Amino acid sequence: MELLSELELKNSDENITLSKEDLETVEEYKKFSTIFPIVIAAGIIFYILGVGVTGGLSFMLPKSFLPFIFFSFVAAGTGLLAFAGIKKNYFIDYFKSKGLTQYYDVEEYGPPVDSKNKKYYRRKKSLGLFEDIMWIVIVIIYLYLGFFKGLWHPGWIVFLIGTIMSIIIKIAIEHSANNDI
Repeated sequence: MELLSELELKNSDENITLSKEDLETVEEYKKFSTIFPIVIAAGIIFYILGVGVTGGLSFMLPKSFLPFIFFSFVAAGTGLLAFAGIKKNYFIDYFKSKGLTQYYDVEEYGPPVDSKNKKYYRRKKSLGLFEDIMWIVIVIIYLYLGFFKGLWHPGWIVFLIGTIMSIIIKIAIEHSANNDI
C-alpha cells in the first residue's frame, strides 16, 4: 500500500489522485485477483469430486447416503463459486462507480456508470430480483426432475440453460443502461 501511495496513482482519464479508501480497495483487489482463479478452480474440482467420490462409494455405502455425499460436494463447490463471483462483482462495481477504468476490463464489464443514474440502478435491482426468482425456479425444476422423474443425471442441464438465460439478460440490461447514460 505504501508503494501505491508513493506512486500517487492517478486515473488516466481524469487525472484524479486516488483516495486512501481507493488505494486500500485496489490493494485488496490485487490480493483477491491472485486467489480468484484458484477459488474458481477449487469450486469446479468440488463438482467433479462429487461425481467421482459418489461413484466410488456407491459400491461400499447404502444408496441412501449417496445423495447426501454428492450434494455436500456440490454445496461446497457452489459456495466457493458464489464467494468468488460476489467478491469480484463488488470490486468491479466499486471501480465502475469511481470511474477507475484501469482496474477492470471496460470491454467486458462496460464503461463507468454515473452513480446518480437512478435508471441504471433500478434496472440492476430488477435484474437481481428476476435472477433470484429464476434460480429458485430452476432448482425446483431440477429437484422435481430428480425426485419425481428419477432424472438426476440429465436434469442438471436446467442449470446450463439458466446460466445462458442469465448472461443474455445481463448483457441486454447492461447494454441498454449504458446507452441511456
